[in-house]
Amino acid sequence: FTKEAVTGWQGIFVEEAAAFTQRLTGYGSAQINISKEVKLLVQSVIIRVLFGRQGKQNKDIELIECIDTIVAGVFFALVTEVLGKGGLSLLFVPQNRRMKKAVARFVAYVYDEIDRNNEAFNHNLIALMADAKDKNTGYAMTKELLKDEAVTMFLGGQDTTINTLVWFFYMMGLNPKAQDKIINEVMSFKDDEITAANLAKLSYTRAALNETLRLYPQATGLSRDVANDIMIGGHPVNKGASVVLSIYVTHRNPGIWKKPDDFYPEHFLGQQEGYRHKFGFLPFGAGIHNCIGRHLAELEMLTVITTFYRSMKITGVNNLNEKVSFSLKPDKDLIATVSKI
Repeated sequence: FTKEAVTGWQGIFVEEAAAFTQRLTGYGSAQINISKEVKLLVQSVIIRVLFGRQGKQNKDIELIECIDTIVAGVFFALVTEVLGKGGLSLLFVPQNRRMKKAVARFVAYVYDEIDRNNEAFNHNLIALMADAKDKNTGYAMTKELLKDEAVTMFLGGQDTTINTLVWFFYMMGLNPKAQDKIINEVMSFKDDEITAANLAKLSYTRAALNETLRLYPQATGLSRDVANDIMIGGHPVNKGASVVLSIYVTHRNPGIWKKPDDFYPEHFLGQQEGYRHKFGFLPFGAGIHNCIGRHLAELEMLTVITTFYRSMKITGVNNLNEKVSFSLKPDKDLIATVSKI
């Protein structure tokens, strides 16, 4: 998952981003359910990265429905557990049954993929994990552990990326000047030059993506256990205590950000970025426990954005609000018009 290693899947990102853009072109001037199309895109990417095969659209839609059910169910279970009211879940038997059924179908799919491709692994993430051995002990993953890791990656590699891309396109629909700047910037190189090295040069596009992550962080909070007795803001915090940090509040702190509640990509350009506290921006967490899939997600999203804006733009978005869930998602699907530039 290093920045260098994930470039091995750049070809997949480019191909799937091109297919996504072509699919949207086929709608003409009609209103499009952008959320649905982004879900199909991201799931196609993760299937190819994990298992090394093309997705099947009908089955992919079924999997998306399973994942939506699981995410909603997990969030409810976490909230009731944190509140010490785990027994409340007994009042929602139909929801529990739907979640259990969705989990069973989802896990069965992932396990079947691993079993079916066990003899034909090539350059995919499951193959890399299956072949990996600890250089000191020789330890390798058991098949059961491999399956569990695949389930985690398949689920974790979709929901947050989908939500971020949807929020990004929503911001572009609301901020046409920013969208025009991105279009001008991504036209600076040819279609066959969409590489990790060139994407790193897109300063404004990257700033706009980071600004989306600032306003709509997928993990709205995180917790850390205190290693030693400390003082925080004049308050003593004892060793062993758990400290919960609101990423959402930090990202909108007026003491850190010039325009905390506005879409302002300039927060990540020039002097604005230099003056920011190093822990003022935490979309992937921080420290040794930050998100392991950060580089993969960033490269995937930048590839999609760049490919899309080399030929298309988005207008006429519907109004979205934030929905409290396992991740920070819109309260409804994004509907918009896509047109050629």
